[in-house]
Amino acid sequence: MKEEIFQIADENPEKNLINSQMLVVLARPESYTSLWIKELIKTSYASLQRRNHYFSIDCGFFEANGEKPWMVLQWDHRDGCALERRWLANQAVETLKQRQGVKDLVFWLEPEFELDHLSIIEDIKASFMDPRYTQSSLERVVVMTPDVDRFSQMDPHRDIRMSYEQAYRRWVNENPDELTSLEIGRRLKLFADENACSFVSMNESELKKHGMNLLLAVGQASSRSPSRLHLVSYCKNNDDHPPLLLVGKGITFDTGGINVKHHDNFVNCMKNDMGGAALMANLFMALVSSNFDYPIVLAIPSCENLVAEKSMKPGSIVSARTGKKVIIEHTDAEGRLILADAISYAQDMYKPCKTLVAATLTTAAMRQFSPFFTAVHFADFKFNRFLEMVADNWGENLLLE
Repeated sequence: MKEEIFQIADENPEKNLINSQMLVVLARPESYTSLWIKELIKTSYASLQRRNHYFSIDCGFFEANGEKPWMVLQWDHRDGCALERRWLANQAVETLKQRQGVKDLVFWLEPEFELDHLSIIEDIKASFMDPRYTQSSLERVVVMTPDVDRFSQMDPHRDIRMSYEQAYRRWVNENPDELTSLEIGRRLKLFADENACSFVSMNESELKKHGMNLLLAVGQASSRSPSRLHLVSYCKNNDDHPPLLLVGKGITFDTGGINVKHHDNFVNCMKNDMGGAALMANLFMALVSSNFDYPIVLAIPSCENLVAEKSMKPGSIVSARTGKKVIIEHTDAEGRLILADAISYAQDMYKPCKTLVAATLTTAAMRQFSPFFTAVHFADFKFNRFLEMVADNWGENLLLE
């Protein structure tokens, strides 16, 4: 897809539409809405209208043959939540996407738009991507607003953020035989070399030397995706400031091991068990590309958890890096094992000011929290409140404990 074009528009976008183009208007309630939008709403299809106490959706077509669909989304920010607005917007877009030939997508943002408007734009844009997020069916995306300065101020690193957000989606959806622990290391080294970061990848002998036997035990059955600990560090300024430590669980495929997963444990999704590594790796790269002011360290423990001759066995007793003895009662609890060694080593080595860990809890999280929450554990009160504010603004749903 071509790079998105942002332009200032102060007239009815209908004049700028061409065939096969879709218009999505994100507006305030009717009392704030431009006259041309009110006139457009009068032509909406009753069957495509949705109304509740704070949110309305109107849809229609500029041409009788069903080409050039349009949609107007209006809501009052005093009610509802941003996540709900994102969900409703995506449901509405799915209806219009059934029309063939949509190659150009135009968004109109009225003045005083909010951050969750930007989330909705990204959601809709991503919905036109293929399942592996490698290409889009769109040829052009245009965001039109009379207040481009506000857009830049609210999201100054937008291009970098969206680029690595899309890369994160690609990582999670890649084939597990392609995105192995070795391939993750190759990509991180390439980025480190191009961005003046230091890179270290610890193989089995080095892991054993440093006592990271838990990480070794989980990956000991795999030759394709063996146990590795990748460490990337960045420092532009503030050399004396303790770094931010980012840790991501990198199980490139999880069978459950000897305690093999049941069919209802989403085994077909277990290539996603490196989602924490994908998130933290791309967050790290985005921060570096944005010239982050403080030192950052990325730690990615990675391997795959297989059912094989050399798999770790239930009942085994393994010494962690800290010296504690760990009884392996269930081999599908591998994530906490690799993270324990990685966090222990990275914290001792880099003395971070704060450690952020991302990991997929998969079935356990789905059953306890449903698919509509991201669980956050052990954050201090101040950081909890900060996460809550950001989540509310962008339309994410964090379950803070």
